[in-house]
Amino acid sequence: MNIDVYKKKREDLLQQISTYKTHLSILDQVQETHYIVPADNQPLIEKALNRGCSQSLELLARYDISLGELADTLECDDGVITSIVESNYHADLILIDGEDATSLDEESILTARKNIIFNFNERKNFTSRVYFRPSGLELKYCIDDIVSAFSGVLFEKGKRYPIDGMVYPKVENSNEINFICQILDDAEIKIGLPVNSIKIQFLVESALAVESLYEIAHSCKHRLGGIIFGMADYAAETGISILDENHPLFQYARMRIINVSSALGVPSIDCMSFKYPVADKNLGKIDNKKLILRKMRDVLDITLNSVQLGMKGKWVGHPLQLLAAKIAYEKHYSQQRLDQYIEKLKIYADSNSGANIIHNDMADRATDRNVRSFLRRAVLKKKIDIILALNLNLIDENEYKLLKDLS
Repeated sequence: MNIDVYKKKREDLLQQISTYKTHLSILDQVQETHYIVPADNQPLIEKALNRGCSQSLELLARYDISLGELADTLECDDGVITSIVESNYHADLILIDGEDATSLDEESILTARKNIIFNFNERKNFTSRVYFRPSGLELKYCIDDIVSAFSGVLFEKGKRYPIDGMVYPKVENSNEINFICQILDDAEIKIGLPVNSIKIQFLVESALAVESLYEIAHSCKHRLGGIIFGMADYAAETGISILDENHPLFQYARMRIINVSSALGVPSIDCMSFKYPVADKNLGKIDNKKLILRKMRDVLDITLNSVQLGMKGKWVGHPLQLLAAKIAYEKHYSQQRLDQYIEKLKIYADSNSGANIIHNDMADRATDRNVRSFLRRAVLKKKIDIILALNLNLIDENEYKLLKDLS
């Protein structure tokens, strides 16, 4: 037996496996909240880009909802809510939506295109990733939507290109996504951008897309930034009339998305909740206050369920949804849980054994990887000091330098 031949084959296989993953930047790995705003509504776009969660204070005050009452409803510390709104937290990704959130008339379509171009040219918010969504292939507006954006947005060499990426809707197969990637290839050449610098995310909104998911995602992995579940269109195709988040078929689609996105190393993003914390004109102020609090609790619970299932992010479409979703992630990455996981990591590292018992639970290299995966995401969320993260081997030296530069 020639052991050197086997060792060489092992190295070749490891190299091949490494090419399956999409290696996203640290900024692209954290996408907990995607804030969707209609492209034909300039005031809403400006608020999403510039005001973030600070809008929530005005909306809560309108119905005499104190931060203490909200904290009680959401079962969290009111200091957590205060820190979010006072820091004017912005969504990790803001999507200017020229598809479903835009009316299908020529005036609205043209207004949407103009607003997309204007807001990217005037972009000042670089704390969030900013994408746009064009019409899908089934609509005649699709190509003009895409080409007009990349033709109209200005780029000065040496500065950051203002379009971070595009969310493509209603994809059906790999040929379609390859066609869209070809347009992005051509745009990068014309603009003078490095290859694959414009990211693409796509929406899974049909039975065919669910069943063809790996093929679609793998074919565009060189510029893939995430995979998103579109529940409403998926429900329409599969004949589900009641949009219950926990319907088994919705959970099946989510699990497919989680598995494929994890295989490729990109975030899985859950659909928007239809629980909008808005007032009912048929109710009085007191009843509307109760309604809004209840819907914010619904959004929080839905987001927590999504996170626990394995989804890495959530779409939101309203400032109070954004606030509730952000609070859900803060609860998931609570200081108590972080302290417990760090303690587990240290005890296991000091044990110098493959398998052990930590706090009455079995611990081995597999559970240690799970703990490290959770803590690594917390590092990227800036919940753990980067020096501590480096010492715990949660990040490497290059990542430490990058995170230090970003802080």
